[in-house]
Amino acid sequence: MQIAKQPGSPKAMSRMMGYLVNVRPRSAELIVDEMLAICSDIDRWREKKAVG
Repeated sequence: MQIAKQPGSPKAMSRMMGYLVNVRPRSAELIVDEMLAICSDIDRWREKKAVG
């Protein structure tokens, strides 16, 4: 399943699981949107850490 592969870290997967359990989204679109938001947060964090 792509949703399980996409986050790429245990912390990101934990955030995704928390979202699924607490929010209980009613559509695949909401799940994908949250997954993309989490991945975006991680990318911003990595960029910030790389810059200094």
